Amino acid sequence: MNPAHAATPNELLAQAIDLPPAERMAFIVQLRETDAAIADEVELLLVAHREAEQVGFLDGGPLDASDHETVAYTGIAAPHDIHATICPGDRLDESSETQAVVDQWATVQVGADAPAKPSVAGVLDDEYEMLERLGAGGMGTVYRAFQRSLNRYVAVKIIPARVLDSEEQVARFYFEAESAAKLDHPGIVQVFDVGEANSMHYYAMALVEGGCLGDYLSDATRPTPQLAAKFVEQTSRAVQYAHDHAVVHRDIKPANILLATLPNGELQPKLTDFGLAKLATGEASGLTVTGQVMGTPSYMAPEQAEGRNDAITNRTDIYALGAVLYALLSGRPPFRGETMLKTLEMVRTDAPTSLPASVPLDLRTICEKCLAKNPAERYESATALADDLRRYLDGYPISARRISSAQHALRWVKRNPAIATLIGTIVATMVGATIVSTYFAISASRALAQAEANADKLSEAIDDTFVFASEDLLGDEPGVIEARRTLLGIAQGYYEELIAGGHASLPKLARATLMLGRVQASLGDWANARNSLSDALAYEQQLLRESPGDAVRFAALGQLENELTKTYQGQLDSDDEFDSVNDDDVAKLRFHAEESVRWRQKAVDADPTDVESQRLLANSQMNLAIVYSSGSVTDGVSRRGDEVRKLNRAAQKIRDSLLDADPNNYAVVRDKALGFNASADLCDLSLDSQEALDWRKQACKLLESIPREHRDQQILWLLATSYEARGAAEYELGLIDEAIASFGDVLDVVELLLYENPNVIRFRVTQAKAQHNLGVALLQAGDTRGYAMLAECRHSLVNAIKIDPAKASALNLLVDYGLEMATALEESKLPKVAIDQLNAAIDLLGTVPPDSASRQAQPAIQAAIDQLQEKVDVITEAMSSKST
Repeated sequence: MNPAHAATPNELLAQAIDLPPAERMAFIVQLRETDAAIADEVELLLVAHREAEQVGFLDGGPLDASDHETVAYTGIAAPHDIHATICPGDRLDESSETQAVVDQWATVQVGADAPAKPSVAGVLDDEYEMLERLGAGGMGTVYRAFQRSLNRYVAVKIIPARVLDSEEQVARFYFEAESAAKLDHPGIVQVFDVGEANSMHYYAMALVEGGCLGDYLSDATRPTPQLAAKFVEQTSRAVQYAHDHAVVHRDIKPANILLATLPNGELQPKLTDFGLAKLATGEASGLTVTGQVMGTPSYMAPEQAEGRNDAITNRTDIYALGAVLYALLSGRPPFRGETMLKTLEMVRTDAPTSLPASVPLDLRTICEKCLAKNPAERYESATALADDLRRYLDGYPISARRISSAQHALRWVKRNPAIATLIGTIVATMVGATIVSTYFAISASRALAQAEANADKLSEAIDDTFVFASEDLLGDEPGVIEARRTLLGIAQGYYEELIAGGHASLPKLARATLMLGRVQASLGDWANARNSLSDALAYEQQLLRESPGDAVRFAALGQLENELTKTYQGQLDSDDEFDSVNDDDVAKLRFHAEESVRWRQKAVDADPTDVESQRLLANSQMNLAIVYSSGSVTDGVSRRGDEVRKLNRAAQKIRDSLLDADPNNYAVVRDKALGFNASADLCDLSLDSQEALDWRKQACKLLESIPREHRDQQILWLLATSYEARGAAEYELGLIDEAIASFGDVLDVVELLLYENPNVIRFRVTQAKAQHNLGVALLQAGDTRGYAMLAECRHSLVNAIKIDPAKASALNLLVDYGLEMATALEESKLPKVAIDQLNAAIDLLGTVPPDSASRQAQPAIQAAIDQLQEKVDVITEAMSSKST
């Protein structure tokens, strides 16, 4: 029987199923001659079909619903941010019967007369109602399912008996699946549950609809090199997160990288199927079967192809990421033989075919480095790979270097030792001398010049260290806090030594003292920071006396006054936590804010063409407006609202002028958005909610106008907080539908931030707040999806607590939100639901590992559990009183 050229994999599967085994093999061989990729997919589908027959899926065997009560569908839809993805290459035919099921889901009515929810495979473990089979592969069959307890759709993967055919393999599966379930990253399809039912093992995961990278391997759909690099960069950051949690995936391939479609139309890769994952810790080593070849041959690393499981490390996944990039760029994997054994042999010994000439050299170099046979020659981490891809995308030089002819020869020698030995013997007879290096014969004068150059480089490096260590957005990341203090301590020691040496010129001394003050302020050492900045101010004033009217000196004085303003603001913020605000500090805050404006105005007057001076003047004017509007001043005179607005308008006028000259100055665009938010804050003070909302909308619209490639972390964070403020204003004004959209926008942006920094608590807490606000708004609109969103909020907060239990912000929010929701449910005469919600929060807090929490955190966590339990007891007692 000849395979039809235009047939889909599922249609070809239907043709092959009815053939005798011998004819079936001939059918596949013939198909491979015309389209090897399709042949591979059909082979996988045949394997899955046989496994499905064996466990009874095709005739309703183990999952037959006859023994279970049918539950009426209530019309609750899935939360908007839960998607499902099955690669079309793995998707089964959607028959007219299946389409009718989908149509019935779309038109079903709420109420007692609603039709029963259709089910194609029965109920699993009384929790998951199986609705339709989405796809199958060598590791199992995936079903679309409805999770009853959380009213949401999920994907459930049933693992065939062939995969888990021993107690050892079952133990490994649960150990690794539970570890994978702890991975919470926007680039990873989250595993919700793992278990066993009806003698079958399964795990449930988030549902994502949008295809997979496997869809991009044909000539018609192949992505641009830039898009391919972006997909692999984002996936690499997700892989690094898994590696940071001691999980190595081991089966990264295009079909396992799913694509979620964001509301803005962008595709977001999500890594799935950790079924082969290996824990990179000693605990799991006893559960790995030595010599077992596991994975997908075309994408597995040589050490994996050889069955050396003990050699599998994070660099095994880096090889697979390179293979995925290669496939996206060329339309085929690096290696694909006529048989699996031939493919494995090619992986071990051959070099991949050169990529098309149209592929940029940098991407070819990155692929080459990833696909090195020797793991030590690959990128040291997935982050290093992601960073190199980002350099390529941003137009900067990559860190990887093209492999030289000598390196190619060396690799060939390692793969072909016998032939290489013969050639080496011949060459050796032709070489009779050695090369003597004169590298170290340099003159004393050159050494001195080099030492001076090194001193300048050291100064630059220390400055860079300070900038890195003082980055606010990453300050919450675990491990960064102590490293940050160490780096700041190094910088502080350097500046102190430079100042004490007495050999620095006055300009260098002024800069060193300024930098010392900034380091001390970053460490919260406000008093010493002010002393250092005051010294720097004196040095700059002396320099100004030597060069009157110098715009550079005016700008330096404006910066110092701005730094002093920030130290008083930081002091007031910390004092405010203890309700001990010092009026003298408020007066000094105002004074330095005014001085910053004065000096920066002088800098602009001295050089009206300096764009940066104008931008900084506008920022100082806005800061002064915020200071004037923030509260008390020592003379007891409140600044009038029109004066505050006048300052803010002056700042915005400067920014408008700058943007007229250069619309692509995105730093000014960001500053202007900050100005809109400042105007909104002023309106909030005067209780003009509608005008405040108008300003917030303008801020969001302006930030959205920044091209995506220019949205750095700071801009994304500002966009997220602007959406959050806009949503709160909309909710306050009763614009519930608009608020729902805004809170959804917050989640989309925070997810982008979490891609690169999944352990920043500030991002996690903002995500949880948005989920909470979205859940409340949905319930306000009568949409029961709000309950599922509130459940997601709980999970996000507990994940934040696990990152650093000593941080109180997430823990306090979990308790506040839990008690608030329980009270609302109790008032709505739903006490049992309130108890369930509180118990869910208590159970989640119980999952925080004791060894990860500091001694100070453990009592706080227990106190939070006690608070929630106390509320449970109060509601339970009230229910008992009513019943009696």
